[in-house]
This record gives sequence, structure tokens and C-alpha cells, in this order.
Amino acid sequence: MSTRRKYKTYKELSFTDDFLFCNIMQNNPDICKELVELLLDRKVGKVAYSETQKSIDLALDQKGVRLDVYFEDDLSTAYNIEMQTSNTGNLPKRSRYYQGTVDLNMISSGAEYDELKTSYIIFINTFDLFGKGFPKYTFENVCQESSDLHLDDGAIKVFINAKSTIPDMSPELQGFLRYLCGDNPNTPLTNRIQNEVVKSRNNVRWERVYMLLEDKFKAYFAEGRAEGRIDTILEMFESGYLPLEVVLKETGTATEAELQAFVEERKKAEDCPMQNN
Repeated sequence: MSTRRKYKTYKELSFTDDFLFCNIMQNNPDICKELVELLLDRKVGKVAYSETQKSIDLALDQKGVRLDVYFEDDLSTAYNIEMQTSNTGNLPKRSRYYQGTVDLNMISSGAEYDELKTSYIIFINTFDLFGKGFPKYTFENVCQESSDLHLDDGAIKVFINAKSTIPDMSPELQGFLRYLCGDNPNTPLTNRIQNEVVKSRNNVRWERVYMLLEDKFKAYFAEGRAEGRIDTILEMFESGYLPLEVVLKETGTATEAELQAFVEERKKAEDCPMQNN
């Protein structure tokens, strides 16, 4: 039986595939704004995409591909959003890295420390990362010795759980989460998103870019596999471009739980390298 990677064709892509997610969010600021307001339950100002080069275009020129959406609003807030369909076991650490990248970009643009904008790092997950059943997990820095003492550094990290079924969420949020899980759209927002998905599948230019990315990933996987670079394979899995069954085979693990344990062991080995005798 062939174990060759079966990539989705462009016509098979859905909103949970980060290529379409990124393009739709970046080309429809009204949808982007409404969706973030729904997820955060807070007002979002006028959307301004401060990066002139799109993430998709950047992905064609680098190996470590990260397809996400970054924008700022006119209420002095920055947002970084990523769709995640695979539990790679490192999302908390990735959120820390993304937070640092957002802050560094602001400082590099000339901002003083007290001018750093409030920032939200948002992962829209199709799984329950923390296993508590909440539709949303929000993290801010709080003093361990006094829980009512907040650092107020303006750094907020949010993890969405599309699998949540708690009964007291709004119909709009419930409809969006069910849509992510494969249900038909049944709210005004999900209907608009699905209309954009259908339109996007007929966008010839986007299809060509997707095919270029697909070829790039195939070559990157083949290169990493030939050189025995497990890190390359794990990186592609984290980016959503290798299915679980392929990664299990390449790493010699049998289940997703074993794979996560394997990844954790590699991280520990990197953090605590063996001392030479």
C-alpha cells in the first residue's frame, strides 16, 4: 500500500485549511472584524492590515511556513490569528514566540515600551487543547501570590475550542464552532464565510499560488526525509501540511499520544543536552 502523502486539491479546501482561512480573512476585513468580535466578545476597531506583504506570498520564499493573519485596529490593539487543526503539543510555547514577534515588530517600528499596543494571540483550534470543555481559554499574566494583582502588560493569549458543547454559549458562537467541525453554516456570519469559500475555490490566481506551495512542501518533505531530519517532518506537521498518519510512520510512533510524548522528549533533550564526559 502506498504511503504517499495525499494533498488536498484546491477545490477540496475549506475554511479550516489555513491557506483559505488566511486569504479570506485578509481580503474581507468585515468578516475578519466580526469573527474576532465574536470570539473575544469585545469591540474591535477599524481593521488595518499593517503588513503590505501577505503571509501567503512570504511562504513562497521561506522554508518555515507560517500562514496566519495579523492586523491592527484604530483602538490601539494588535491581533494575530491562526487556524490550527493538529494538536502538535507546542501551542503554548508557540503563543509565547508569536507574542514576542508582535512586540519586536512594534519596537522595530520605533515604538517605546509604554507605546506597545495591547495584543491578542489567537489560536482557533478544531480540538480541545486543555481538555476542560470551554469554548475559549483566555490567558493573561497574573501574580501567583495575589490572584487579584494583574501585570497589565497588555499581552493576551486566546485558544478557541471548536469541540465545546457547553449549553450557555451564544447561538452565533455555537454556530461558528459547529461550522468548523463540519456542520452546514446556519448563522449570518458562517453563511458569509461559506460564500467566500465557494468564491475562493474559483479564484484561479489563488489556486496557482496553492499549487506552488504544494510543490514546495513536497520538495521540502522529500529533502527532510532523505536527510533523516525529523525536525523537518515535525515542522511540516505543525504547519498543517502533513497528515497525522504520515508523521506517525516517519517517527515510528503508533498514536497521536505517543507522537506528543516523542515531541516532548525531543524538547527535553534540546533543553538539557548531554554533557560530554
